[in-house]
Amino acid sequence: MKLEEWGDFHNATGWSGYVPTAAYFVVVFLQIAERRMDFMRRCIQMVDGEILAGDASCKVPKLVKLGDGGQYKKFLYSVMNGHGQIVGFWFVDQDSAECLKPMFDEVNARFVKHGGTPPILAFGDNCCGADRSMFQGSFPSLKGGTVAQEQRAAAATARVSNLPNASLLNLDFDTTAKIIRTWDGAGELGNRLRIEPAVTVIGLDAEWTPQAPGSRVDVLQLAVPGIDGAKAKVFILHLCHKDMQPPNGERYDGGSGVPEGQWGT
Repeated sequence: MKLEEWGDFHNATGWSGYVPTAAYFVVVFLQIAERRMDFMRRCIQMVDGEILAGDASCKVPKLVKLGDGGQYKKFLYSVMNGHGQIVGFWFVDQDSAECLKPMFDEVNARFVKHGGTPPILAFGDNCCGADRSMFQGSFPSLKGGTVAQEQRAAAATARVSNLPNASLLNLDFDTTAKIIRTWDGAGELGNRLRIEPAVTVIGLDAEWTPQAPGSRVDVLQLAVPGIDGAKAKVFILHLCHKDMQPPNGERYDGGSGVPEGQWGT
């Protein structure tokens, strides 16, 4: 996407002394948002932060008043991650470890519970002062060395334990695929699938040789429920194998609308 260049403010072919309307900025924003949609979606989905940045503000707290007109807190401290998401923000009396460490500890506990990758970098507005020790005190992964490795290993373990249990083993699936390279073998499989009561659904996928002429299918993959009481299994038919050719050069067609007598095995 290329945005229009406006030039100098008094440029006759650009600004020409005019200020763009709000509608113009909305159009520009929507174009940028559309181009960065994947990034923005990841921002919304983020719950952890490999990169953290903390900053204290005195301006916003001045606008927050108590009933008697007094100021509620002196600082608003915010922490963001590398995707521009607010990890946490708190009104505090001081931007010190005494006030912020309990909040930082809760953020780290949240990261660990979610099984996310722990922070590897942190930026503060007082890095030469107490910010370094404050971040390291709540996020052990920032200390480096053995401590960081142990926390990252714990995070990886938690992440795996939180994954859905939809693995091949848990699905009672035979992970050893059977490859069929002969016409007789394909016919035998077809006959078994026809008469097996348990086979009510078949998963099918096909593969072609990249950039090869024509539209001939090279490999056919079938995922079927258990046959003869066995586990569900994948069958791979190597259709281009020399022994997979039909006898006497006969042609067999199959598909939607093909009469019963023309279905091949």
